[in-house]
Amino acid sequence: MSGGRHPTPASERAVAFSARLAELGVRARKLPQSAEHLTKSTSLAREALDQVAVQYDELCAAEEEIREQVDQLAFAAAELEQERERYRELFDAFPVPQLVTDSETTIHQVNRAASQLLRLDPHRLVGERLCLFVMDPDTVLAAVPRHRRESEPQAVVFVPAEGPVISATLRGKRMGDSMILWTADETRERTSIPPPAHQARAWEVSVALRSKEEELEAERRLRIDLQRASSAKDQSIAALSHELLGPLNIVRGWTTLLKEGKLSTGAAAKALRVIERNVHNQVLLVHTLSDISRIMTGKVELALVPVDLAEVTSEVVEGVRPASAERGISLAERRRGDCTVRGDRLRLTQVFQNLIGNALKFTPRGGRVEVEVRRTGKSVVACVEDDGPGIPSDQLSLVFECFHQVCDRARSQEGLGLGLFLVREIVKLHGGEVRASGGAARGARFEVTLPAA
Repeated sequence: MSGGRHPTPASERAVAFSARLAELGVRARKLPQSAEHLTKSTSLAREALDQVAVQYDELCAAEEEIREQVDQLAFAAAELEQERERYRELFDAFPVPQLVTDSETTIHQVNRAASQLLRLDPHRLVGERLCLFVMDPDTVLAAVPRHRRESEPQAVVFVPAEGPVISATLRGKRMGDSMILWTADETRERTSIPPPAHQARAWEVSVALRSKEEELEAERRLRIDLQRASSAKDQSIAALSHELLGPLNIVRGWTTLLKEGKLSTGAAAKALRVIERNVHNQVLLVHTLSDISRIMTGKVELALVPVDLAEVTSEVVEGVRPASAERGISLAERRRGDCTVRGDRLRLTQVFQNLIGNALKFTPRGGRVEVEVRRTGKSVVACVEDDGPGIPSDQLSLVFECFHQVCDRARSQEGLGLGLFLVREIVKLHGGEVRASGGAARGARFEVTLPAA
């Protein structure tokens, strides 16, 4: 830094200025208020103002000095990063094999020559221990410079990933408190020394063990997922049976009463309305199951045409507005920009019937549901947000899975866990994506993103 400046003097001057201002404030509060002391008070006030002016000038100078120092520090940081990049380039281009490890010989960095020596890519070497690549690991451990800056040269025999073993002279040099720079020179292939035949190469054992651990962990996660899926399937089959048998039993009961002719005219009309409503619900359920079957077998065909997504959501909102008004739920909608997408209008309507219907189902009386559709760059984004109990954060990634139901009493309702799965698959067929966000303490937000037309 120029002029030998240091941040401390400027900082100390700023602190001193604050202390002097405080002192002047105390003196000002002690000024006499009577007329007989007015002349003296005026003199003290002028003196105080003169001191403030001097200190203000000093503070401005200190501020300017600090700004210069900040600029100098930023410039020094940029130069340091450039030096680090030059070091990395020189390190990698250095013709002699070099590696950087910690005191336990775990490799953190290797240059190109070291990678060629050990016949492995750098990313496969990083994280392994250097002593695993020599015929006698104790020679490397003995060469670690624990109490001195540089170790004595050690004759070692490297066992690379392939090819003959290589003899070399290994030196370790401390870099700071914890890292060691190893240099392997005087390297020479030793075809007369066979690789150890009585045991596998140490690095291969390490890689194999780690690979096996990863496989076991993957199997464990898969087993948990399969158990969860099996449990969800059993629960859904039970729910499906209930959804199918419940309305059928109602229909059968009212049909029996109608056949017996024991109902009055008013009761018979009510029976017909109940039967019609339950048959309609059964038709919707069968259609949902049929849609899922077609999606899973890849047999869904879309009638793609230009569709105003805001109009689709508005039609769904108007369709559910009477039900929301009956429960005192505020239902708001907004649109911004051209919201045209290329899609199947019937399928997109199905998507938002599920999302908006869910939002109303989980929103308590007096709550609020908001639907917003906006153009964002080359995409159209539709958001459905409620202020209900929300979805636990650990289940946000699972809500779109088939048969999954949120395992939270506040957000739990009767159902099959098929609606959001259907939403995700239909959106994917349109080249878009759907995301859920929120948490157990706040409402849920579902965001559908589709390519703009």
